[in-house]
Amino acid sequence: MARWVVTCPECDTTFTYCVIERAILEQAYRDPYRVVPRPTLPDRGDNRTCPNCKIESAYLPFHLFYRQDERGEARAHSG
Repeated sequence: MARWVVTCPECDTTFTYCVIERAILEQAYRDPYRVVPRPTLPDRGDNRTCPNCKIESAYLPFHLFYRQDERGEARAHSG
């Protein structure tokens, strides 16, 4: 499942921001550079609550990272 993920600035948990629709992926695969467009977010960011620490944070487009794996919904950041 391809998705955009964000990492909580408080506890470093990485969690799903949104799932990427199949049609968007198919269009990106036809692009020679394979660019998957990021979702459009409000100018001040989009607030999401971390499933681990329950802190709400605002996320901007550069906070989104592409992830294509079958791992769990939320997991602690390793590193």
